[in-house]
Amino acid sequence: METDDDEQGRLICLLLEMNPSVLLMIVFLVFLTIVSNRAFYVTDLREEILKMRQTELSGSGTWEDIPKSLEREYQTFSSDQR
Repeated sequence: METDDDEQGRLICLLLEMNPSVLLMIVFLVFLTIVSNRAFYVTDLREEILKMRQTELSGSGTWEDIPKSLEREYQTFSSDQR
């Protein structure tokens, strides 16, 4: 019965027997894939940060709105107490 280690060993032997240029090309393609995936992740992260900043600048749901709403509630409360 074959195990995963046997299959991985066969794969490593096959890769070592290959032409070095093919092996180098495979390594380069794997490297490019990893780098491009990280670049897409960083781009998505930048877009999310820009969206968050735009919503803050538009005044919807920012920390500056909380004191204003509390002040309005206090004014209505104090006018009700009179």
